[in-house]
Amino acid sequence: MKNKFIVLLASLSLLSLSSCNFNIFNPGYSIPYVSLPGSLAEGDYRPVETPFTYGDFKTSSQQTPLPATGDSKILVLPIIVEDYPLSVSEQTSIKSDLGKAFFGNDDEVAWLSVSRFYEVSSFNQLHIDGVVADWYDCGYTTSELDYMNNVTGAGSVQTAEGISLLADEALAHYADVTGSDLSEFDSNNDNIVDSVWLIYSAPNHQNNTSLSDLFWAFTYWNTYYHTAPMMVESFSWASYDFMYQAYRGAIDTHTYIHETGHLLGLDDYYDGGGEIAPMGAVDMMDYNIIDHNAFSKFSLGWIYPYYVDKPGSIRLRPSATTGDALLIPTGSSWNGSAFDEYLLLEYYTPEANNYMDAHYGYYAQSGPQAFTESGVRIYHVDASLYALEPSGEEGYFAVFEVDRPYSSDNGGLTVVANSNSPSRSYYDQVHGEESGHTLIQMMDATRKRAFHEMYEFADNSSLFQNGDVFSLARYSSSFPKGPYFNDGTRSNYEISFSNMGEDGITITISDNTWNVE
Repeated sequence: MKNKFIVLLASLSLLSLSSCNFNIFNPGYSIPYVSLPGSLAEGDYRPVETPFTYGDFKTSSQQTPLPATGDSKILVLPIIVEDYPLSVSEQTSIKSDLGKAFFGNDDEVAWLSVSRFYEVSSFNQLHIDGVVADWYDCGYTTSELDYMNNVTGAGSVQTAEGISLLADEALAHYADVTGSDLSEFDSNNDNIVDSVWLIYSAPNHQNNTSLSDLFWAFTYWNTYYHTAPMMVESFSWASYDFMYQAYRGAIDTHTYIHETGHLLGLDDYYDGGGEIAPMGAVDMMDYNIIDHNAFSKFSLGWIYPYYVDKPGSIRLRPSATTGDALLIPTGSSWNGSAFDEYLLLEYYTPEANNYMDAHYGYYAQSGPQAFTESGVRIYHVDASLYALEPSGEEGYFAVFEVDRPYSSDNGGLTVVANSNSPSRSYYDQVHGEESGHTLIQMMDATRKRAFHEMYEFADNSSLFQNGDVFSLARYSSSFPKGPYFNDGTRSNYEISFSNMGEDGITITISDNTWNVE
C-alpha cells in the first residue's frame, strides 16, 4: 500500500448518466459463443489474469454490483407515472417487448437482447436471466418525482434518493402480489437484490423537453434507504421509449445494454461536460455503440491480456471473438491487475458485438458510428486506485493511494482515481489541478486528434494497420505529460504492425532510440 495521505471534501456522486424505424434485422450473421480461457495466441508473451475485478473492490466498499460471471437474475419493474398512463393493451404490448429487449432471442430484437449481448461480450461467462413484472402504478406524477429528487434543471441530477424510495416501494409491491421472497434475485445470498431495472411510462426528456433530465437513463447505487423486504442497492432507470427510438420501430437495446454495464461496475467513458472525447465516442460505455473494450472486459475478469515484459512479437487475434489483448506496463511497478496504468492493445474487427453498429449504424444518433474496417485500437489506461476513509470531520475523507481493494470498519471505500469526465476526477480534486488524466483514452493513429484535449470522433483512420508504428515519443502529444506516462516513467518500446488479415495482425515490440518525428 502506498502512503500518500490527503484530506478531500467529499462529493461522492454515485449516479451514472447514459446518453442513451426498421424491421427486425436478420443479416445472416451468427454471433459465436467463445469460452475463455481458450487456445493461446502465437507469440512471445503469456496471458495474465487480474487478481481482483470491479466486483471485488466495489464489494469491499459496501456496494454490490451485478455479478460479472455466472448466472444472474434481474427484476425488471415497469412503473406507471400518473401523468403518463398507459392503456391495458399498451401495458401488455410494452411488457412483452421489454421481455424481448432484456431476455429475448436474436430474431426478436433489432440486434441483440441485453442477455445475449453480455453472453457474447463475456465469452459465455455471464448469463443474465430475469423477470418482467406487471406494471406498478406508483401514484406519483413527474413533477412529484422531480420534487422528491430535488431536480432544478438540465444537468442538475446529482442524486436519485426519491427514485431509490420508489424502487423499494415497487419491489415491495412485487413481493406482495407474487408472494416471492426475492431470493431468486439474490445470487450471492447477501440479502441484497443483485440489480433492479425501473422502466417508467413517461417519455425520456429528449423526446419531451418539458420534462427534466431526471427522465433520462441512469444507474444509481443506494446505500441509505431500504424499506422493501430485501435491500435494493443498485438499479437502473430508463423510459420504455428507448426501445423504439432507433431502427424504425424494431426493438433497440443499446441504452439498456449501456446501463447494465454500470450495474456491473463500469464507469462512463464520455466526458459529462462535453469538452473532450477520450474514446473518440466509439464504445458501449461512451456513445452506446459496439462491444465493450478490452479494458472493460479485463476489469470484469472476462479476458486475460498478454503481458509484455521484453521485446518480441505476437499474432494478436480478433478481440471480439477471442478476447485477445496486449498489455504494456508503464514501468516495473505495475501491480499486476486491471487497476493501474498501462497501454492496452486489441485487434478490432467489425464482427460479433461490433457487427450491427459497423454494418448498419446506430440510427438513434447522427454522431459517431462504429469502425467499418479492422485495425488495432491502442488505449492509455490509468485506472489507479484511491481509498477514501472518513476523516472524523463530517463531509471529509482522508485519501490515499492503494494497489488493492480497501475497506474498513469506518466505511472506507475504493474508487478509481481518474475519470473520463474531468469534473469527476478524484485525482484532480486531490491535487487541485486539471491534470488531463483520463481513465481510458484511445490513441489516434493519424496523430491529428489528441482525444484527451478535444471533442473529436474517432473513425477508421484512428485504427493502427499495416506499416504503422507507435511509440510514446512519436505520440507524445497524445499524453498529458508529453513523452512520459502519468506516473512519470517512459518506455523505450516501439510497436509496429504487419500482416493484418481476418485471423489477426502481427505486433512487434522492439527497443527504439527515442526518435521523435
